[in-house]
Amino acid sequence: MNEEELLKKRMMELAQKSYHQSIYTHTSFLSLAEQAIYYEVEREVEYAKGAFLGGYPYAERKILMFGSEELLGYPAPDPVVCLRIQPIAPKYSEKLSHRDYLGAVLNLGMERECIGDILVDETGAYLFCMEHMAEFLLEEISKIRHTLVTTKPVKKMNLDIRPQLKPVEGFVNSFRLDAIVSLGFSLSRKESAVLIQGKKVFINGRLAETNGKAVIEGDIISVRGMGKMIFSNIRGQSKKGRHSVLLHRFV
Repeated sequence: MNEEELLKKRMMELAQKSYHQSIYTHTSFLSLAEQAIYYEVEREVEYAKGAFLGGYPYAERKILMFGSEELLGYPAPDPVVCLRIQPIAPKYSEKLSHRDYLGAVLNLGMERECIGDILVDETGAYLFCMEHMAEFLLEEISKIRHTLVTTKPVKKMNLDIRPQLKPVEGFVNSFRLDAIVSLGFSLSRKESAVLIQGKKVFINGRLAETNGKAVIEGDIISVRGMGKMIFSNIRGQSKKGRHSVLLHRFV
């Protein structure tokens, strides 16, 4: 079996275990490409009520959990924990990037699948991880590059993560996926088509398979290696019949 087939098998086993043992089961964190694999078996495991969780709205890396309170009769656990990492002396801190934080965690021997999104801001970073790894990270993360840091748990109810969005406005001839990707990422239609055909573009977590896929307001479009954006709204139409649209890119 290749990795994709093994992941499908794992998802189906977790669904069966959840349903037959009346317990919640879940995967580790999945990439966008791995999440898309779920939709290939979704109908076969719909009885187990699968859902994705990433710890906050717009999360990219997510776990897949099977089970629901309606089905099992008790509330679901929360296997995703959020940690806040901040420099001890901000005045003397280096400018730290996503790569710096991720590198520090992986250098501890942590598997990538145990780590969700890492959101870097001006004063530190939020790091999402599996619950069973939280205590280890709280004890071990004390330095990022040459900067001494503190690591503390954050209660989800106290989270105030607002994604930074950059508006992108422009005109398109249609609401085809390749046209929207071209506008959002300043690419030619040919370049966008190559990305879509290369299985690097996702709409709301599902792999986009055709250039002509219609995009609607509210869709979240992700491009591996480039970022993601929201197709916010259609603003009108020009005299020549072109559509004015507003997108918001995550920065």
